[in-house]
Amino acid sequence: MIGCVGTSLVDRAATSGPMRVGIIDVGADTLRLLVAAASSDEIATVHRERVRLGLGDHVEATGTLPRAAIEAASRAARKQAATARRLGCSRVEIVVTSPGRQAANAGELVAALAQIGGATARVLTAEQEGPCAYYGALAATSGLPDTVAVCDVGGGSTQIVVGSRDGGPAWARSLDLGSLRLTRRASFADPPTVERIEAALALVRLRFISSRLPCRRRPTRPVAARAPSRVWSATISGLRSLRPP
Repeated sequence: MIGCVGTSLVDRAATSGPMRVGIIDVGADTLRLLVAAASSDEIATVHRERVRLGLGDHVEATGTLPRAAIEAASRAARKQAATARRLGCSRVEIVVTSPGRQAANAGELVAALAQIGGATARVLTAEQEGPCAYYGALAATSGLPDTVAVCDVGGGSTQIVVGSRDGGPAWARSLDLGSLRLTRRASFADPPTVERIEAALALVRLRFISSRLPCRRRPTRPVAARAPSRVWSATISGLRSLRPP
């Protein structure tokens, strides 16, 4: 999902030995770092960490990111990028998901992140994030059947992808409704009341009504993806030069 990087890093790994890549995932709720090591035939987690920023709270409340939130994200990403370099990463990528698509001043966030030395920053589009979640979920799951549906519920959006392990994604949808947005819009208490749960279900149904699967047969296995799967896929994309469909 970080785009084409020219020569495949896996091809390089096959001739130069294991190499490390750091991916910083800036989401609606948290900022996550994954450092992964790649050889010619496997990818292994070396280090992971996260910090809660709650960028999606600001986007949901005002539609923009305040300067203080942008600065906090930049400081956290700078610290994680330094950690990745200290762990021997030859490449550090910063990918911004829903905050980069939903905030009116998302360009200011990306510009601040782009100032971090030794790293590149970009917004992950809705079209890219779905396949990213798909490949990440498949990389972390074994024994899958031919047809698989992946649902990645993030803080600000949800990605639904159907495909096969050999053929890749065949159908994808991105919905601008994630766990954080749903919690705020349904005004959940702790614990939530039956009425608030029903309100949340109504919001979900409204979003899903136009996203019916275009297939006669149900996928033989659904897979629920969590945010780390998205980070895994960003790493895999950098390592294998995956192109979005």
